[in-house]
Amino acid sequence: MTNPVAATAINVLLTAALAAATVAGFVLVPAGRDLPVHWSVTGAADGFLPRDVALLLLPAIAALVLVVLLWSRKGDAAAGGRYALAAAIPMLLGLFVA
Repeated sequence: MTNPVAATAINVLLTAALAAATVAGFVLVPAGRDLPVHWSVTGAADGFLPRDVALLLLPAIAALVLVVLLWSRKGDAAAGGRYALAAAIPMLLGLFVA
């Protein structure tokens, strides 16, 4: 059986882009600064987190989603769920990079 979470080119590219954006944030944003993480319907920032938490939030969520998808794959493999998982991973990673 093939592994749908194998390191396909798009998965590697999106993971590298997420890592590069996180590292760039740590390099470019001064320590101790608060970053907006939520905006109202009018576009005004209404939620802020410290730099370190804000920059690590998306990679942490992406890792959590990957773990949940891998865990859910156990029961879905017989029903063809592995194909849905293979399609979902690049889309989810793309959401976090965008």
